[in-house]
Amino acid sequence: MVFTPAYFTPSGSKHKGVFCKGVHLHITDYERFDSYKTGLVVMESIRNMYPKEFEILPPLKEGKRPFISLLSGNNMFQNLDWSCDEILKRNKKRIVSIPKKGKKKYHAYD
Repeated sequence: MVFTPAYFTPSGSKHKGVFCKGVHLHITDYERFDSYKTGLVVMESIRNMYPKEFEILPPLKEGKRPFISLLSGNNMFQNLDWSCDEILKRNKKRIVSIPKKGKKKYHAYD
């Protein structure tokens, strides 16, 4: 995969009208690309590069779990001392791979 710089000004959200910098992710090998691991590595990198600014959004409702916990299926992100390797090891049994021929029907394009 390759990252290239991205610059934009959102027309909505809390950053509406603010010039932002980011990256485009270009997948160069779809057969080997691991979206879950990539997301963890990117998140860990951002946290390590910007520790003062990095934060996990609180739950939308009092007494509920943060959205990242719902997405990831665990509460490891609620503490900021997690590592990508630790999460991958812990979740290895829970990550299910869909056979390639079975997932084809869910592709938006080839």
